[in-house]
Amino acid sequence: MGICLDCAASELYNEDKKKYIFKKFKAAIENKPEEYAKYKNYKYEFSSKELIDYYKSLIEKFPIISIEDSHHEDDWDGFVAMKKLFGNKVQLVGDDLIVTNPKYIKEAIKKDAINASLIKINQIGTISETIEAIKLTQGANMIPVISHRSGETEDTFIADLAVALIVEKLKLAHFQEQIELQNITVF
Repeated sequence: MGICLDCAASELYNEDKKKYIFKKFKAAIENKPEEYAKYKNYKYEFSSKELIDYYKSLIEKFPIISIEDSHHEDDWDGFVAMKKLFGNKVQLVGDDLIVTNPKYIKEAIKKDAINASLIKINQIGTISETIEAIKLTQGANMIPVISHRSGETEDTFIADLAVALIVEKLKLAHFQEQIELQNITVF
């Protein structure tokens, strides 16, 4: 068993400070200092490099097998650095970075920024664009992970699409878990 993180780092990024801020942790420490006294020296603001060091400490301590959206969607350098350091050990998934868009997937391939791409049919808009995104990913030896959009109801079509295009991974947004399909046979 391993741990898959969806960091959604674009949500943590503060454009003014150019830092990643764990806002809830910061608020807890500041608003309830007596309750969180033992955490007062913990870091909650990170540069892109410091965030990579934080991920490194987590990877060394826990069985992390996948990290999605490790950095802000425009922090290409952060994604590239993560891939160089952990790309052989951890699945590094681009979601906000590539938004199922073949143009951004090509950029991620060119920059060697990720080793897996989250594919959401209604994020790009058409089945043909979705298929192109999957094939681009597969052609670059990256792992396509088909997913629902957050907040959607379950749609069994993503399983059909996965089988049809020999995609071995699904992220089930409803359950917030990723499963790997075994022994897929296409007739």
